[in-house]
Amino acid sequence: MSIKCIFARRKFLEYCDGLLRPGKKAQLQKHLESCRECSILLEKIKAGGNALEYLKSAPVEIPESFAERAIRNIISAAKKEKKKPRLSPRVAAFLGASAVMVLIFAALFAMKPWGPRSTQTIEEGSFYSEFKEASGTGGERRKTPEVTKRKSINAAPELKAPTPLVVPVAIRTKTNHNKDSIRNMLENLPERKEVAEKMTMGHSILYSRTYVKKIADAFSNIGVDGALIEAMISYATRSEPVLLPFYGEKALYEGKEAIIIVFAGPRRTGESTALTRCEVWVLEPSVFRVNPDSSLLLFHEQKF
Repeated sequence: MSIKCIFARRKFLEYCDGLLRPGKKAQLQKHLESCRECSILLEKIKAGGNALEYLKSAPVEIPESFAERAIRNIISAAKKEKKKPRLSPRVAAFLGASAVMVLIFAALFAMKPWGPRSTQTIEEGSFYSEFKEASGTGGERRKTPEVTKRKSINAAPELKAPTPLVVPVAIRTKTNHNKDSIRNMLENLPERKEVAEKMTMGHSILYSRTYVKKIADAFSNIGVDGALIEAMISYATRSEPVLLPFYGEKALYEGKEAIIIVFAGPRRTGESTALTRCEVWVLEPSVFRVNPDSSLLLFHEQKF
């Protein structure tokens, strides 16, 4: 499956629903003319949609005895409801008055000054400043000034610290990868497990740009052009922006120099917002500078 097939198949549902813009629709139709596999897949999707439409519009035959059974069931349920014990009006009024009195005493108790009121200061730091402190890789860096808000509140139980976010990393190895080793690497990647446990689509939407910058900086620290990495990420996410780059590697793939970038995203079915789906893009940097479409050495997608 080529890079063009990947981008084309992501537009199939919009195409079937008539939501594609004219320009993108023309591009997709041009691809379908030259790709038999994508054309067959699109026909299957259309056939499934037509079957669903038929089920919606098909007449439903209701048996003649249905109405009679429904009426009997309603009458039976009403009789059972009458048999349930109910409170007398006097008891109900007494319980209501008691509840009101309890609320009044609770309010008076809360207003009474039982002791000195202490204050506690809470600092809310920006995410980016905390994030730069957490990374700690690549030697000395200029610290971003931290914007801090302070407010006084009544003393309260100690608040739990927010769940730490996963810091994106990039490493240089001499590993000569193939498709199987990429799959094994992804399954055993500690960062992948952390992302799935701690992060959701909300993190991906809010912090995607920050993660792009951080992983580009991490690549720069191992001698790879950060601007090239940002261009590769932009290319990989151009049709699906809700992807979070969290792991990178400079290595070999079947003897060729390669940049490996791992993204996390939510499942396409929408059953959960957790980032439990991963995409691995293996790109050849020397070719990418000339023709990005020809630089893809491997695209691997896996759900966990």
